[in-house]
Amino acid sequence: MIKIKEKITNYLNKKSIIGVVSDIVFALLIIALLIPSSRKEIIVGVKKILLFQPGIEKNTQELQPDDYQWAIQDLDGTMIPFSSFQAKIVFLNTWATWCPHCIAEFPGIQRLYNEYGTRVEFIILSHEKPATVRAFLEKEGYDFPVYLTYGNIAEVFDSRSLPTTFLISQEGKILINKKGSARWDGEKVKNLLDALLSK
Repeated sequence: MIKIKEKITNYLNKKSIIGVVSDIVFALLIIALLIPSSRKEIIVGVKKILLFQPGIEKNTQELQPDDYQWAIQDLDGTMIPFSSFQAKIVFLNTWATWCPHCIAEFPGIQRLYNEYGTRVEFIILSHEKPATVRAFLEKEGYDFPVYLTYGNIAEVFDSRSLPTTFLISQEGKILINKKGSARWDGEKVKNLLDALLSK
């Protein structure tokens, strides 16, 4: 046991943090190749390690009145017009239960929701069936608000990439339009939300 601890200590002393992370990622990829059933979990784990904060739009796009003319539904089937979120700060994320990149960013979204959920409208939006989404949420223990699509989504938010996330200001400006996963509970996003909330 002592020899193993010594070997680990020697290894950590010789490697930089980036080197250790690289070795871990490489080992996980080898496991994923050898054990196919572990691929999704390994991809999620690697993505969690490699998540970066999203960029903030330099040329913000302003939503038009038509961009609010669509609807979502809650998991009980109640239809909610998207226009009810107009003039509010909105965090809109499109995702799916089968998407490892979506699952990787959910812990950060949950932490962001825990901190800002009473002041920011969180719309975590799926195209899947309510039973599928409910089972996933119960298994993982997430309690942020999840909605389902109801008809067509507005073109400005329609994306072939999952996940895709938008941060919309009270004035209807898209401040973040991020395709792919990100670390949503970082200082960059929190500072932006704090600035919007102080208006």
